[in-house]
Parts: sequence; structure tokens; C-alpha cells
Amino acid sequence: VTAAVRGHKLCCKRRCEGGDECAVLKTGGGNGLLVWGEKLESVQAIRIGTAVCGQLQCEASITSDGDSGCWCVTPMGLGAGAAVHVELAGGVIVPYELLLDYLPPVVDSIVPLFGAAVGGEELTVQGRNLGAVLAGKGWEGGG
Repeated sequence: VTAAVRGHKLCCKRRCEGGDECAVLKTGGGNGLLVWGEKLESVQAIRIGTAVCGQLQCEASITSDGDSGCWCVTPMGLGAGAAVHVELAGGVIVPYELLLDYLPPVVDSIVPLFGAAVGGEELTVQGRNLGAVLAGKGWEGGG
């Protein structure tokens, strides 16, 4: 029997306990993700998009049906429809169609509101779920 994923649970906290369940990922990471199925104790990595989940822990028997499974902490990210990939040794992907969404970004303020038409001014964007900030990186926009 080859490895197979049969189910998953996305948790609001790092560890899935009781009824703790979320519908979306935090942009800063830190959700718990639990996957279970057959022969998953040898999982090498769980990825969301291209980012690797941290603190991977796999066990041979985690359900009353004897399914094996893995738990990990989700990475930072942005966007909707991030594909989850469960990888075995040698980069073999276990087939399982799972797409997760990160919380949508919310812009609370942009300072300054007005600037020179030629650009070149720094803007400060404040809000929630904006993801990782890359120092020294610029954004060009128009309109």
C-alpha cells in the first residue's frame, strides 16, 4: 500500500486541541495543520505553496482507525488557493487536493495621502494581514 492522505484539520493555534479549528491561515503563520491517512509516518515535509511548514511531527497511529499522521506549524504567506503538498523521501508527492487561503489583507492607512506626480516618495502602509515586510523593496504603481 502506498502513502495516502485521507483528511486534514487546520487549527487556529499551533497545536490542534479539542474543537480548535480555523477556516483560513494567519498571514504571519502559526496555525497548526494536521493531516492523516495511510503510511504518513515517513513524511519528510509539508509545504504550503513553496514554503515548508515548521516543527513537523509524524506518528504511526493518531486516529482510532489506526491512521498515521503528521502535524506542523504553518509558514507565513499571502493569498488565496495555496496548494498543500505532502512530501515523502526523494521528493515524492502524496496526492491530495487541498487548497488553503490566508487571511485577506486590510489596509487601514497610507501616509502621505498625496505626493508629487513624479513619485520617489516613501509611503507608510499600515494594516493587518499584510505579510512579511521586505526592507528596501519598493513598489511601483500608477493611476
